[in-house]
Amino acid sequence: SLIIAYNNSNVDILSASGIKNINAIKNSLQSGDKNIYSIFTLNNLAYLSAGIGIIVLDLKKYEIKDTYIIGSSGNKIKINAVSADLNSLYAATAEGVKKAALNSPNLSDYRNWQLISGTNGLPAGEAEQVATLNSQLIVVKKDSLFIQTGISWNFIYTDGWKINKVDVADNKLLLSESFNNTGRLVVINSNGTVEKIIQNNTYTRQPRQSILVDTDYWIADAVAGLSKFSNNSFQSYVPNSPMSVATGEMKIDKGVLWASAGAVTNNWQPAGSKNGLFRFTDNSWKNFNASLLP
Repeated sequence: SLIIAYNNSNVDILSASGIKNINAIKNSLQSGDKNIYSIFTLNNLAYLSAGIGIIVLDLKKYEIKDTYIIGSSGNKIKINAVSADLNSLYAATAEGVKKAALNSPNLSDYRNWQLISGTNGLPAGEAEQVATLNSQLIVVKKDSLFIQTGISWNFIYTDGWKINKVDVADNKLLLSESFNNTGRLVVINSNGTVEKIIQNNTYTRQPRQSILVDTDYWIADAVAGLSKFSNNSFQSYVPNSPMSVATGEMKIDKGVLWASAGAVTNNWQPAGSKNGLFRFTDNSWKNFNASLLP
């Protein structure tokens, strides 16, 4: 199944049997940030990292199973990512990395979550991501990676670039990085040594996530869309469509359709969209915005 989380907190589950929609989060009257920042699956459950906590989705019943609000005093805190090993569930939160036993009878009780940042070599403060490599926990803090060995934490990697996402594949870490107006995919081993750097001015402008299938690297880029890197060359998979939702005006001039992504807030203030203009002519779309200019 493919779990799709939208900006409005709506969730679709796509499978061979069709699409199941779960709109409970979107329609919830619960206050706070309901944005979904990442998804982790384990044992037919999807752990949605949200601004209010961890939302647990039952993938068999297609329903919300539970919500873990795990701030230090039972308050809502932003969850950036979730991961697990054989015994524990880990959450990268605004307060740092938190840990709870997988077999705990009540993970919705914040007192069952232990803050491990600030101890044994792992710096205190917000953690952006967590991942598991060979049963070892990896933590991302800004531009740095830390790995857990036993009860101790060791710094293993930094290069000054922002790590947008760390993915695990084939016993390797895939780092989607960006710096100013460029980006790259860095493949490193668990000891922090760099195995490969994949960088291209067209296809890795703003990489957001990557996976490795056999020897093919699939890269999701915020500007270039989806591409496959194989045998030292790129192949692009971009649909013939506008690059974002056309929230502004549309106009037809001389048989050419122009649509804009500009929008205003409920108070009629600029929404700050930089997605630009979309032109449709001869059954083909072309996108225009600052990120696409040379």
